[in-house]
Formats: sequence, structure tokens, C-alpha cells
Amino acid sequence: VEIPVLCNCQRNTQSAAQCYQWVFFVSMERSRFEGELLQARKRAESALNQLQISESALKQSLRDKEALIKEVHHRVKNNLQVIASLLRLESGRSQVCEVRSVLGDMRNRIHTMSTLHESLYRSETSATINLASYLRQLSTQAFQSQSTGSGGVGLQQNLESVQVGMDQAVTCGLLVNELISNCFKHAFPPGTSGLVTVNLQPLEAAGHWRLSVSDTGVGLADDFEEKRQHSLGLQLADDL
Repeated sequence: VEIPVLCNCQRNTQSAAQCYQWVFFVSMERSRFEGELLQARKRAESALNQLQISESALKQSLRDKEALIKEVHHRVKNNLQVIASLLRLESGRSQVCEVRSVLGDMRNRIHTMSTLHESLYRSETSATINLASYLRQLSTQAFQSQSTGSGGVGLQQNLESVQVGMDQAVTCGLLVNELISNCFKHAFPPGTSGLVTVNLQPLEAAGHWRLSVSDTGVGLADDFEEKRQHSLGLQLADDL
């Protein structure tokens, strides 16, 4: 009778020992796992903190560069305006009509580039510019400066918004300035009236736009081809 009891006690003692060993093993594994998890969390928090510091530094560097670029555009605009003012003063001193005309054309071209830098200075990004807004401002200023004595001539603007780079904006601005200038020089003799229209519209082909300047004036003179060979403005328009 005693032998089975002793056997059962031995078996129970062995089971209890094995159970204790298993619980101790699980506890050790859990502690090790929690320790590794805590270390991984600390490493992740440290890496995240470094990323936040780097991101903040990059944002500050970007703000500094954008401010520098805007300041460059602002100073270039001011320098161009100084040059335009000097040309205006020199034009006022000259008694020769041809010289005054040439100096006036030069001043208008410089003013075209000055307006571009002013638009870039005021825009949210210095990489691109809204061409419609730029041409609207430019054509209005060019029209006002050259329409003296042509009160019967009006300006119509049909401009759709599109973002372009600085090089494209300079080309389009100079082209519009030259064409508006030629409209007043050749299309509207003194005492006549009419309309100058500036159009910027998208074409059916994706990414293609049409920029045009037209007028309702007297049309091209018979000796237009001969005159264009000696006109810097028309040569510049052809090159653009």
C-alpha cells in the first residue's frame, strides 16, 4: 500500500519541480524580451529625434535660401529700375528724336526684365511664375507708357494662367513688349483709334500654348520687309 503512495509523491514532486523550472524559464524569457523591446524603443526614439532635428535644419536652410533668392530678385529689380531712370533722364536731355526713341525702347526692355524680377520677388516660389499675371502687368504698363497721344486705342487681354520658368517668362515678356511697341509705332497713325489684343491660350496638344499680340490698325506698310531689316525691335521679335 505504501509503495504506490511513495511513487505518486515522487511523481508529484518531479512535476512540481518541472513546473517551477518552466515558469522560471518563461519569466526569464519575458524579462529578456521586455528588455530588448525597451532598448529597441529607445533606439527608435533616438532615431526619430535625429530625423526631426535634421528636418528642422533642412527647413530652416530652405527658408534662408528662399529669402536670399527673393533678396537677389529685389536687388536686381532695383538696379534695373535705376538704369531705366538714367536712360529716361538721358532721353529727356536729348534734342534728337531718333536718340530719344532708341533710349525709350531700351528703357522699356529693361523695364520688362525689372517687372519679371518684381513678380518673382512677390511670388510664393522663385522657380516658376504665373505667365498670365506677369504678362497682364507688363502689357498694361507697356500700353500706358506708349499710348501717349493715342487716346482712342484700347487694350484687351485674354490670358489663361500657366506656370513657366524664368527663361520662358523673359522671352515672352520681351516679345510682348516689342509687339505692343510696334503696334503704336506703325498700326495707329495720329488721330486713329483701334484695339490691341494680347492672347495667351492653350492649344489642343497637351503642354502647348499660343501667345499672340494683334491689333485693328492700318496693317503692314508696303515697305515693311525693307524696314524690318533695320529695326532692332523686329529683329529681336524674330529671334525670340
